[in-house]
Amino acid sequence: MSDKKRFVPVRGKEQNISARALGFNDGYLYFATDTGRIYLDYIDEDGIQVARAMVGNSSGGGGNSGIYYANKTLTADEKLEDSIIFPIDLIEGDDYPQKNDLIVNVPEGSFYRVTNPSPLTSSVEAVRLTISGGGGGVATLEEDIALRVEDLASINLINGQPAKVYFTATSAKDKRGEPIDTKIIITYTLAYTEDGHNYTTYKTGSSQFNSGERSSLEIGEIARLSSSSRLTLRASQQNHSSTQSRDVYFNTSKLELTPDTTFSNLSTFEANAVTLRCNAIGSMDKIVEYYFDDPTTPIVVENLRENDSENRTVSLVGKANLTHGAHEVWIRLF
Repeated sequence: MSDKKRFVPVRGKEQNISARALGFNDGYLYFATDTGRIYLDYIDEDGIQVARAMVGNSSGGGGNSGIYYANKTLTADEKLEDSIIFPIDLIEGDDYPQKNDLIVNVPEGSFYRVTNPSPLTSSVEAVRLTISGGGGGVATLEEDIALRVEDLASINLINGQPAKVYFTATSAKDKRGEPIDTKIIITYTLAYTEDGHNYTTYKTGSSQFNSGERSSLEIGEIARLSSSSRLTLRASQQNHSSTQSRDVYFNTSKLELTPDTTFSNLSTFEANAVTLRCNAIGSMDKIVEYYFDDPTTPIVVENLRENDSENRTVSLVGKANLTHGAHEVWIRLF
């Protein structure tokens, strides 16, 4: 089984880096600062999780540390493979590497985990590990995982109304340029803020999407009402530990049309005009349309600014439209 998880070094006291404390993390290498022991988490050739496998004779005293140095120049074909055969005479030291020991191949600077030590053939088979963050050694990837998130049509959303965020997540690619996974795991986290700095998580979830395809996530119907929110999208995949995250910020508010206290349909109006009033509530771009006697054609259309949570709107209907004593008025907000 090929190791495509990234090698992640972790330091700490034995009890703080135990499996009970941190759980299983494929590709993590743990250095116990108080005992000198070294451990590795990995998934074996049968797909079984192996947590805290001790590397070498790392007991803090004498013996093999479990880390070896090799001087093997890889061929062009070997550079495309994750599993490499090391002749024993190219590995420094008198001890024979054991399963799960680590080999640092000096010419390329890469780390390898021993999978099959074979004294009978005077060789050691090992699989390449990639250092987390891409530092140190030759990367095993042609391209890392990618996540592109499109801008929202508007950052000001109506409470409970549908609104989607669109994104494209693409799998990491191996040296041959082939995608490592066909599916990408998208984990989302929604959090709100009351001061613009500190965020409190209120909803999380995850789904799988096809690599390289434009996809969407519905956020309008699940977003916290009348709040300033941050959506965090995190892309990950099954067969590689690289991730990408993106943040999207937006606001939700109610959109409501209410009567204006200064307007009454029982009022006496001047002969030249009728004044219509209403309140349009909602912190977003919005439009108010006034209809007078004709419900199909607005007589006035008013555009309101997005950041005003409440607008008092006024419409004057001229005497040319006042052709009889009783009139019907419709007001539309959207």
